[in-house]
Amino acid sequence: MRAYYAAARIPVGRRWWTIAVIVAIYLVSQVALVLVFLPVAGLDDRMARIVAAGFLVFVALYASALMLLIRRNLFRQVRLWRTANANGMTYADRAAPSVFSGTAVNAGSPTLAKDLLFVPGRADAVGYTAGNAATRPGFTLRASGVLQVPLARSTPHIVLENSRARVFRGTGYRFDRHQRLRLEGDFDRTFTLRCPPGYERDALYVFTPDLMAALLDLAADCEVELVDSHLVVYSGRPWRLWRPERFAAVHRTAELLGARVQRRTARYTADVVPGRRDGRRLRHRPSVGTVVSVAFPVLICAYGVFDLLTGG
Repeated sequence: MRAYYAAARIPVGRRWWTIAVIVAIYLVSQVALVLVFLPVAGLDDRMARIVAAGFLVFVALYASALMLLIRRNLFRQVRLWRTANANGMTYADRAAPSVFSGTAVNAGSPTLAKDLLFVPGRADAVGYTAGNAATRPGFTLRASGVLQVPLARSTPHIVLENSRARVFRGTGYRFDRHQRLRLEGDFDRTFTLRCPPGYERDALYVFTPDLMAALLDLAADCEVELVDSHLVVYSGRPWRLWRPERFAAVHRTAELLGARVQRRTARYTADVVPGRRDGRRLRHRPSVGTVVSVAFPVLICAYGVFDLLTGG
């Protein structure tokens, strides 16, 4: 732990003992407040002792759970840091969400990217960045696993939505319906391919049936995006890269799926469709839920101001 803190330059405010001291001070202050309040609450001595004892037991159990959580989080970070050092990677416990280029990460209100592994590319291996991104699209916090593979060429903005993951839908944005492209066979039941009008052949050149079959084998619960010279794969649940089997699955997805997309886009060239300056980007619109969540507080505030000005 000391070696990790020193190497990663973790500030004192985020080290485990600082967090433990803050938690302890808070809980002790809560216990003191309750013990001071009990004598004036009108309870008899026996009931006051029972309430005080029950509260102390609850606080002790709660403190133990928090300490175990802090310990687990620290061990997770140390394990990933040691894994990165042993395999020529770089680990970061947190970063700005802008480390990823994906629309699903940067749409809405991004908050944090954490547990990041940066894998350098080599002649015989694909480089990638893998981690978890937490976004706050409405009033809830959503965490998704993100895998990003760099591409040699810039491609049109292409999105492959998955009914099993629904990461894009969770951001509160919806893509225009006319940008949908039908897939062959049974793939259309699970996936929805979207691309800008005029780039349908480009999308089908990349997302061929054999690549779709590989996607079902490697990441059946993931969504895919081509954006800003990157292949971005999203999981509906956070990656648990500190677990060997999950790290192996993410690494295999990057190696096989990333390599195929890199080969198919290595020589890609395309001009913007005439008459459209933004022709290479998908257009999206806010969902009904997003509109309501924004409009309702505004209407309530406007009604309150109007009522105040008019005197009720």
